[in-house]
Amino acid sequence: MISVIIPNFNGAKFIPMCLDSFKNQTFTDFELIVVDNNSADDSCKIIEEQYPHVNLIKMSYNSGFSIAVNTGIKASKGDFIALFNNDAEATPNWLEELYKPMVEDATVGVTGSKILYYFRRDTIDSAGVVMNDDGVTDNRGSLEKDTGQYDKKEFLFGSCAAAILYRRKMLDDIAINGEIYDEDFFAYYEDSDINARCWLAGYKCLYVPEAVVYHIGSATNKKVKIKDGKPLLEVELKLEEAEPLTRGNYMMFYSSCNYFNLLIKNMPADFFWKKLWKTLVYEFIHYFLYSLKNGIFILYLKSKWRGFCQIPVMLKKRKIIQSKKKVDAHILTDMCRPRKAGYYNELFGRFFRNVQKTKKS
Repeated sequence: MISVIIPNFNGAKFIPMCLDSFKNQTFTDFELIVVDNNSADDSCKIIEEQYPHVNLIKMSYNSGFSIAVNTGIKASKGDFIALFNNDAEATPNWLEELYKPMVEDATVGVTGSKILYYFRRDTIDSAGVVMNDDGVTDNRGSLEKDTGQYDKKEFLFGSCAAAILYRRKMLDDIAINGEIYDEDFFAYYEDSDINARCWLAGYKCLYVPEAVVYHIGSATNKKVKIKDGKPLLEVELKLEEAEPLTRGNYMMFYSSCNYFNLLIKNMPADFFWKKLWKTLVYEFIHYFLYSLKNGIFILYLKSKWRGFCQIPVMLKKRKIIQSKKKVDAHILTDMCRPRKAGYYNELFGRFFRNVQKTKKS
């Protein structure tokens, strides 16, 4: 059996679309679990009245992604655990395509999807997750037109947790004191942490392009209306402008310390004296300059303080992970891809062009 876990927070506009996409799955041996993070909208009412077959777990507070997922896993019965975003729509063969490689190869611990944008179905959201040589992970192919360039089934660093399948045995093997998703992360980079721990435990992450999902992405922050049971954009949005600053602040706060936590826990020791300088350049451009430009430098400092205070905890977790690993940790650096030539110069240039535009406006 596959247990499909759907974390939800104020997703009343999208949860029907999400749950309806499981009505016609070609793989039928699954259960649906929705973990609601104390939504203030009608999410729970809709699920209780229209989807009585769904196991609805109500949290008393907004626990964040990691705790919601762990809560769902504890309540699940399946030998395989699927995670699915509440603002996503699965194609009918989604579960079947992710499940087949698990049966064929016991070393596969993670199978991931090709995720396309819901409103622009010819555009890629994620075709697997890659790790760059600065230790930062990216969604492969993001914002590219889908022309079949990522239609090859292949092993990658990992996949996006918006639509993913895990082998339960793998999750049990990588758990730290019974905790699977790292609850100290709250949100962002927690799926990359799982991907890294999967490889270190001797399992593999497989990208499955036949498993297609359509994803709105950050749905609770977009202007969306519903017509005939389907979400529609209220205004035309460019993808790169579809996420308002409020979410950018939220993402910056957690991401800027969580990706360091990911590195502390999982990477080989020599990464830190060989590649850390590249990580710090990325940090300077993406977070330090971003916070200055947008007037949220105090929030940035709070994020750094949060990360600093978590270092002792992360080092303890590192000790456990490294003691349990089945392969050399250099398996992670071996799959890192170099940034393209001129990447950092391009980022600096883009940043200062944006500053100039802001001053003119």
